[in-house]
Amino acid sequence: MVTRAPSGTDPDQSRTATGSPVTLRLKSALPPGSAGSNLTRNILMEDNNRRAALEQRRDRIITLLAKYPGLDDDELADLLHWFKKEASALDVGLIASDPNLKTPYDGLKKDHLDRMRGADLFWMVMLIGGIFVALGLLIWSSI
Repeated sequence: MVTRAPSGTDPDQSRTATGSPVTLRLKSALPPGSAGSNLTRNILMEDNNRRAALEQRRDRIITLLAKYPGLDDDELADLLHWFKKEASALDVGLIASDPNLKTPYDGLKKDHLDRMRGADLFWMVMLIGGIFVALGLLIWSSI
């Protein structure tokens, strides 16, 4: 029979009914050198590498944004692609909340990101047209 250790003692220490200490620790079911253990380690390393690459990419975007509007065409295209396709809400929030980047971010947003594009306009017209057609059919069928 194993009981929990009294409060104020090491939480990993428990005592048997005879009073001798027993150490309870979570152990992996996989031995340290097994393929599963290596797979877990590889997944964690890949995740760390991916996170580091994303941080480097965000740092590059911050550098480009700090230079805005003095960017060449390739840099501007890279910046816009990142904001439209790659950036997470957290990334955009971190950049938007940085007081040093407020002026260039506001300028980029006003000049490029908040504009309505042709595809946006098309879908807006299709949605409004669909609503009018549905309402027209509803009114026509009730007459």
